Amino acid sequence: MAAKDVQLHAAFGDNDFFREAFNYNLSDIEQWLNDCVAGKKGGDQTKKEEVRKKLLGIKGKLFSLMVPNGCQFVNPSAKPNSHFPRRVRVNWLEDKDPVKFNLLCWAIEHQGALDKSLESKWANPYDLLGLFISSLGPAPTTADKNNYFLPLAAVYGRWCSRIAGHAHWRWGWKTRGNGAGDWPYMFQVTWKLVKAPVDKKRPAGKTPPADYKVFFLGSSMAGDDWVENPQYEDKYTGKWRRAVQRSRFNWLYHGLQLKKFTLNDFDSSPVQINKETSSNQPYGNCAETYPFIFSIRSNASSDNKDLMGLALQRDYMMDEDLKTYNHDDVSAYLCGPCANCRKLISDAGAIATNFSVTKAASSTRRKPKATTAAEIKTATDRMAAVNDLPPEGWSNSKEDLNIEYYWGPNGDGTMAAQQVGLTGAEGFMIVSRNNGGDAYMFTASTGQVYLWNMVTDEIYEYINPTDRTAILAQMKMPPGKGQLERKLLFGGDS
Repeated sequence: MAAKDVQLHAAFGDNDFFREAFNYNLSDIEQWLNDCVAGKKGGDQTKKEEVRKKLLGIKGKLFSLMVPNGCQFVNPSAKPNSHFPRRVRVNWLEDKDPVKFNLLCWAIEHQGALDKSLESKWANPYDLLGLFISSLGPAPTTADKNNYFLPLAAVYGRWCSRIAGHAHWRWGWKTRGNGAGDWPYMFQVTWKLVKAPVDKKRPAGKTPPADYKVFFLGSSMAGDDWVENPQYEDKYTGKWRRAVQRSRFNWLYHGLQLKKFTLNDFDSSPVQINKETSSNQPYGNCAETYPFIFSIRSNASSDNKDLMGLALQRDYMMDEDLKTYNHDDVSAYLCGPCANCRKLISDAGAIATNFSVTKAASSTRRKPKATTAAEIKTATDRMAAVNDLPPEGWSNSKEDLNIEYYWGPNGDGTMAAQQVGLTGAEGFMIVSRNNGGDAYMFTASTGQVYLWNMVTDEIYEYINPTDRTAILAQMKMPPGKGQLERKLLFGGDS
């Protein structure tokens, strides 16, 4: 059966923007950004001088971090290459927890769906691209999830893959990008309907102002190879990832108008606390970071109930045959918010189902590779070994496990495991799409049980308990009761 498609909305002054922009190369993107700054593209917003001035400032910072020759990206005094502005720390190797760089950043104001503009910090091309495109909003009231915001997130993700980072070598695309680090794992857009104020003094016959939808785009943290293994001296950067995560956490904390956590909670987000069932991201690592900063208002009782959002996993870009935008091909990779984001949504008084996978979207994940009958039987046998139902938030359905794609000879999980010296990897349980789809449990020829963090590509070994049945038993205990210990493994590409 042919894949379904939808009639896409006009955007940024172009009736066919989404279909045309979906395949822009780096040169096309640079030209479009330049044309927006010049007022030739981008729709009504770029007719305003103050908007063009803002876009010019964003563009300069963005270009300095982009491939192939951005001055901050290839900074010769701060090797290896990174998509973060940085400065090498003096005597950094002498620290107990060494961090090679100090993170630099820029302060930029934006209003989004807030009552007034807010200054936040920026230090990454993916985030700056999201800010640039979001500054061209709002979207019309007729824009919805399928005709506007899903294709918007898909175009944003494709552009992110052109301006920075690279597709991991395990996907067989050694030429897909010449930047630093894998592409962001997730792309997100949050939007809100803003009602035009009622003007009781409006003269009769004058057209009232129209409602509109404000949106903001963001990606999960990426842009560096994060080499934490000192064995690789020329690439070693120490605890640089944690330092960047800490900065992003601070920016989220100071930016959120409504928050139920403190600056001391960097290591105690819901994902981190619930180690039985999730991976290890702190607040601020997710693609929702900047969208939530510029969307969540301070009054949870009323201002945030109409917030909407969607998150798109990067795997929609892994199919080399995907040459044009198609609804089913893209929507199959929608994911629900992770535990951290669900907590922020709840704290804001927003409606959780407005950020779900299934709301007005396809619910069947497209398999990039065919799965044979033998592989399905193997997966089924493994699932039978998982007692009854999986723990809450996890899935062992054949569709979600997608054994061939993740655990075939060239699968993502297989290659991630091989990087830490593991062979015979067999996945048996994955975090469900409704819960962020960001972690996968597997066994290997060692007989041990491991966790693959799909966002950061890190592999963890369960060390207490080590038996799979005992691990699952702990995971099924009430929240906070299960006791599990894991250790991070380092490998050849760490």
